[in-house]
Amino acid sequence: MQDPVHEHDPESTHDQTQDQTLGHDSAAPQDKHSENDSTATQVQSVEHDSAATQESAQAQTLTEAEKVLEEVDGEIKNGDQLHDSLQYLAAINTFIDALRKLGSDKFKVGTEEFKKMLSLKNVLLNKISSCYISLDDYVQGLNFAKRVTNSDSENLEALAKRVICEERLGEFRAA
Repeated sequence: MQDPVHEHDPESTHDQTQDQTLGHDSAAPQDKHSENDSTATQVQSVEHDSAATQESAQAQTLTEAEKVLEEVDGEIKNGDQLHDSLQYLAAINTFIDALRKLGSDKFKVGTEEFKKMLSLKNVLLNKISSCYISLDDYVQGLNFAKRVTNSDSENLEALAKRVICEERLGEFRAA
């Protein structure tokens, strides 16, 4: 018969050996600070990933805005060609389509793309005004020139168009 003091429990030896092999001391409790540090690191990682996702979404929005600006630039060139070939109504339609594209919600206030969009709107309105003036439709020419001066009262091109239209309509005043 074995002595109970020297009796050997194979399972408890296995657990102690496994803990020592893995670097655990079965008698010592886990360090709570290292668990908290690990959790904090995971939370920071998730927050960083979330911020990166938001930045990526903003970059995509800017990319969308840039795409719209490029499309509008192309339409302006097409409209200019139509105007130069005396196809004023087709040019007007092309410019109006481009103007509609600039009305999208892809432009964030205060960005360079937003500033360029505002500038392109006035360019398009002036071009539409020019087409109407070329068609001797001074009422519409005046209306579009006024839209420019409503947003940019110092726009010389629009001011000149207003003078031309008002003079032709007999409404010449201090333009």
